[in-house]
Parts: sequence; C-alpha cells; structure tokens
Amino acid sequence: MRKKLLLCMAVVGMCAQMFTGCVARINEEKLPDPKAEQNQEIEDDKETGEVTPDAEGVTGTETGTGADEQPTKKPAKEWSTPEDYRVVEDYVVPESIADSEYDMETALTCVPLKEAFAPYFKFGLAMSGYNAQTFAVESPEMQELLKYHCNTTTATNLMKPSYMLSQAACQEAAANGVEDPVLDFTVTDKMLAFCQANNIGVRGHTLVWHAQTPDWFFREGYLDDGAYVDAETMKYRLESYIRQMLTFCQDNYPGVVYCWDVVNECVEPGDLENASGWRCRTRGESPEGTNQWYDILGYEYVELAFTYARKYAADGVALVYNDYNSWDSTKMFYIYELMEYLKERGLVDALGMQCNLSVDTDLLDVYNSVVKYAELGLELQVTELNIVAKDTSPESYEKQAACYKKFIQYMLSLDDSNGGNANITVVNIFSLMDGYLLYDSDSNNYCVFDCNIQPKPNYYSMLEALIKVGKHNPEIIK
Repeated sequence: MRKKLLLCMAVVGMCAQMFTGCVARINEEKLPDPKAEQNQEIEDDKETGEVTPDAEGVTGTETGTGADEQPTKKPAKEWSTPEDYRVVEDYVVPESIADSEYDMETALTCVPLKEAFAPYFKFGLAMSGYNAQTFAVESPEMQELLKYHCNTTTATNLMKPSYMLSQAACQEAAANGVEDPVLDFTVTDKMLAFCQANNIGVRGHTLVWHAQTPDWFFREGYLDDGAYVDAETMKYRLESYIRQMLTFCQDNYPGVVYCWDVVNECVEPGDLENASGWRCRTRGESPEGTNQWYDILGYEYVELAFTYARKYAADGVALVYNDYNSWDSTKMFYIYELMEYLKERGLVDALGMQCNLSVDTDLLDVYNSVVKYAELGLELQVTELNIVAKDTSPESYEKQAACYKKFIQYMLSLDDSNGGNANITVVNIFSLMDGYLLYDSDSNNYCVFDCNIQPKPNYYSMLEALIKVGKHNPEIIK
C-alpha cells in the first residue's frame, strides 16, 4: 500500500546550452544551484580511475575514516527525512533477512530509486566483491537492496579477466594442444541467475583492460615464465575470450546482460602515442610496466576487441567504451576521436563515463563533457558514479549530498527525455553501501546507503533533484 507524499514541488526549468565544435564554458548562473548559500569556488580533481580492491577488500579510491567510525548522530536537516519519502505503509520484514542484525525498514520502504528515475534512465548500484565469498549476491541484505532499488547492476570486479580465467585449466588445455583460454563461470552464473529472477539488467564489465588481466594470459602455454605469444596467437585468444563471455551469457541468460564494456581505459594522453590519433595507453601492469595488449597487438587491439564483440553480440546488446577522467578537457578530446573512429565503423553504441569524483570536482566540467559527447549521437552511460566525501561527518555528508543533487540535476537537464540532446540511458553508483558488510575493512563513503544500510543525505538530495528539474514519476513522488 502506498501513501501520498506531502511534498511541495518546485518546478524549475533549465536550459541546456549545447555545444558545437570545441567545448565552451557555460554560465553557471543558468544552471540549478543545489545550495544557494554555497558559492565557493570548486576546484578540479583528477579521477582515480578504476576502483580495485586490495587483499583485504579495501578499494583504491577509499578515503574517510572507515565503517567503524560511521557517525551515529543524525546530520542537521538539510534534505528531506525518511518520513517524507516513505511509500510502503504496511512493511513486512522479508523472510531472507528476518534474523539480520540490520534494520532495513527505511531502506525497503522509501522511494525505490529505480522507479524514481524511470522516466529518464536505468538506475543501479554495483555489486561489490573481490571473491566468491564477498560477492554481494551472497548477502541476503544486499539482495533485498538490489531487488528494491535497482533495475540494473554491474559486478565491480568479478567479471573481469583476472577473475574469469582459470590458469590451471588454461595450462592443461594448452598442454593438450587447445589454444582457447578456459573460463570459470561459477560466480557469474550465480549473479546472472539472481538478476534474471529479479528483472535486473546487467552491465557486463569488462572484456578488455590493461589491468586485472593476468600476465600469464599473454604468455606461451599460459605459463608465468613463458615467452610472450605472437600477434596471431593473441588475436585468437582475444576472440575466443570474447566469444565465450558473450555466448555463455546470451545462451544461458538471454537479455540479462544488455551491454558490455568492451574495452576499458585505453586512452591515456600522457603516454604520447601518436599513431592511433587518440593516444592509446602504452603503460600497464606487465613486469616492465607496459600494456601487454599494446605490446603484442599495437593500438589495433581496441578495434579488434570491438570487432569480435560485434560479431558475437546478440541483437540489441550495446557495445560500450568505458573510461575515467572522461570530463577532463584534454582526455575528452582523445576519447571523442576514438569514439568517432569506432562509430564510423559501426563498432560502438555507447560511451561509459565512470565519473569517479570528489566533492571538490568542478561538476560544470562534467556537464560540459556530456554536452560535447552528446554530439556523437550515441548512448551515454554513467557507469561508476562515486562522489567521495572528505570524511563521514554530518557536514561532509551535507556537502556530498549537494554534489549528488547538482550532478543528478545536470544529467536530468541534459537527457533527451527532458528536452536535452544527450541520450543518457544508465546511472550506476559503484557500490551498494558504505562500509560494505562483507568486507573486513572498507572506508568507502560515496554510497547512498550508510554502513547501517540507512539512506544518507545524498539519497534524499537525488530525489529532490528530480523535483527541482520538474519531471518525475507522479506515481512515486507526489
């Protein structure tokens, strides 16, 4: 049973000044300001790139004081409260979490984010985990959160090559004359089964990356000390890997994986590679610090990966190029060049903007980059959204909430369903909760649910962005 929410709505029109040619600076006064009193100069901040865990599960972009120092004091009211956004009146604790130490009533009775953003784009929270035991699908609490709030998700780590490839099985196959790499789909299978049962689409992440791809994958016999293979052998392995990934998902769970990050983070202006025209990354994680894909195949590995993915992808499955710092003006130029090249050849459908940000990132740069990328006429996906707070104090969470509100307002104002020119199809936050419950240690503080699985101020501020921009689902937010 849903009850009407007594909210005063301010409908704010927003003009999205679109760009042609090079990016021009926009007038911030024409854009919605989430806090009129907050007029400080926001400085640029470099994204850190892909979030990767260490042995304890603590991720590379973690900051803050840790889950055990999560504040218990309620922040000063800046945004709305749980009572304002409760939509389930007769709450019954799901049987799966009946014995949980977490009280999830607020999280499972507030406005479902997937429904709130339905007029615009898919909304998701990524499934954390650095092994089978810590994967979100193993947690009843995380399952309930995903089912209630998400119509899309992605695995933060466990669909990457280093988790999919089995070295022992690859070596055994090679010893018997079989060059195809051997993949282990055990964890992926469990994830896809859960998502299929609960109508949650999956972003496949990621097929080709210079990181989290084992060095032995590039060596003869899949041996740690084998010589690096030649180009033809590597092409065969690349095609086989992509074919196996796509056909497993499509044959066993048709329609669940609706897009793939085919290549991740291959543009690096600092590498000064010129032949490609878009500055292909030459550095990577080989023992010599180089990108093995580039070492063996040259910059052509990017086009090859998309060519193979297009060959095996089912109709309607979008092929995505995904990168960090996509809003940086220098990097944006080269990403745009790559996207144009791939689009001309019919190989790409979407650009994935990771959006690993902080509260000090100038969000106007992000806005401007979306305006520019929209000129490509491709889908734009926000794939790994995280706006990191300085700490977990109430004041920091308030500033974080203001940034999330502004970010969402910008995306909504630019989206073509609201009169803009950008075809934004996905917004995905890159974890489920601060202080992720299956990690021994996790100091991430960018999520919309805190370490007690309670909505944070940024949860409410995102919903208020919907109201401020003026288009929202009237059945959900009244």
